[in-house]
Amino acid sequence: MRRMLIGREQEFRLLGEWIGQRKNILVLGPEGVGKSAILEHLLAAGTLKRALYSKRSTTLKETLANIAEFALGSKNLRQENISSLKKMCYGILAASPQYAVLDHLVWVEPKFYGFLTYLKEREITFITATRAPNKKEIGHLWMGLYDFEKLEIKNLDQTGTSQWIDSCAESFDLKLHDAANFKKEAFTISRGNPKIIKELCRLAGDEKYYAKGSWDLKLMDLDRRIKNATA
Repeated sequence: MRRMLIGREQEFRLLGEWIGQRKNILVLGPEGVGKSAILEHLLAAGTLKRALYSKRSTTLKETLANIAEFALGSKNLRQENISSLKKMCYGILAASPQYAVLDHLVWVEPKFYGFLTYLKEREITFITATRAPNKKEIGHLWMGLYDFEKLEIKNLDQTGTSQWIDSCAESFDLKLHDAANFKKEAFTISRGNPKIIKELCRLAGDEKYYAKGSWDLKLMDLDRRIKNATA
């Protein structure tokens, strides 16, 4: 669990303060910066007890299904119709949860916003993650952001990148040749984005990218981009 904290100690301290004050929180940042890892850590560490959790919140139905699966320990509830899912979630709300953790929040349409407003009326605190706090990104939720604290998650600096590479290398049982240069070029290519760094480290397990005492990170990054584009 410690790996999720790399380069994010200040952000977690601030989140802890806001959670202690039961403030609504919007976690912002580009793809791959680690927003989901932060939310997952808060849940796994027990910081958020009695929480509703949706790992993907792109629609009302998807959110209801994910909340029900998390609370009931069930699977494949996406096959249920929305009326059935609402009934399940209203039953879950009888236990008086304190937090609603909504990851990958994208577009909130009116019916979705109505459900979120209902949760808010029950004094449930929101912790959500999205890419940008504007109505083009989050739809009708934009109207309710006046009482949300906003935490922007940025890419790692060089020190954080170095620590993250060490952590990824340990996870992949990877022995990096010329680690200093690998870290320097990986930071340049990734700009400190944790997801990109992790993908580069995964590719470094293939010795074809290492020749004549150096890593071809530009080729690794090109292959990474092609793989992601065709996935």
